[in-house]
Amino acid sequence: MALMIENHRSDFLWTLMRRCRPIVDGLRLAGFSGGWLDGGSNV
Repeated sequence: MALMIENHRSDFLWTLMRRCRPIVDGLRLAGFSGGWLDGGSNV
């Protein structure tokens, strides 16, 4: 619950996930696409 509140406040968790190459690669391998996966903001 605390993580959900913090993510709503500051977008910290989404930013962290976008920068984590193993998470991004895993989502793509699982068949996910679109949104921030295709946006190029996953530095």
